[in-house]
Amino acid sequence: TTTTTTTTTMIQFQGFPSLEAPEGFVRAWYFEPFVAAASFFFWIHVYWWAERQQGASRINDIRKGFEQPVGYSLYSILSYSAGIYAWKMFIPPPAPTIPDGVPTSINELGYLTLEVVSGIVFYDFLFFFIHWGMHEIPLLRQIHHHHHAMKPGTVEARDVVHHSLMDGTLQVLVNIFIQRHTMWGSPKSRFARILHNILVTWMLTESHSASTLFQFWRRFLVGVREHRLHHL
Repeated sequence: TTTTTTTTTMIQFQGFPSLEAPEGFVRAWYFEPFVAAASFFFWIHVYWWAERQQGASRINDIRKGFEQPVGYSLYSILSYSAGIYAWKMFIPPPAPTIPDGVPTSINELGYLTLEVVSGIVFYDFLFFFIHWGMHEIPLLRQIHHHHHAMKPGTVEARDVVHHSLMDGTLQVLVNIFIQRHTMWGSPKSRFARILHNILVTWMLTESHSASTLFQFWRRFLVGVREHRLHHL
């Protein structure tokens, strides 16, 4: 009976989400989207600073930068926030109770690590096919074209959010799908979801950066290291 009810109410008006946080800010429904948006904002500006230090940025004037790198970030945050709010209005949470996931033992730390690593791998696996389709299917290619509008060799960290609304929506939907449950079907813990967002936004931003500073993921992951070549 419970399963049937959950299925039939999957897409149904849930009411307007409240901003009240009776269980605290970190357990509020909007904390996770806040972390994701703040992470992108943070990483973009860390790598933009590095690009300016090496003369690798198209924009070195802070005043112009406010109009473009910061502007990209704010536009993306506003679009993302509106989308998440709409999602919350119609889609219930993945489970009545979502575990916090803060480890208190070695076993719990191992489980948290498995949650995070498997989620990132699964996200990359799914989005590989979507990204492939954006280059091979004419309709999707038109959607993705905006992300490749920069001149070859001029891609920078901020261009990670330089895409069409549909392109960004597909990325967010894939991420939401991954974040709702683990690969083995359990509700994904809050802490795992937060770490996932911090790490994935870091990887995506570094993969677009023109700076050779802060090469962390580029040392270990081919996809991050070679992504700028994809824009050539």
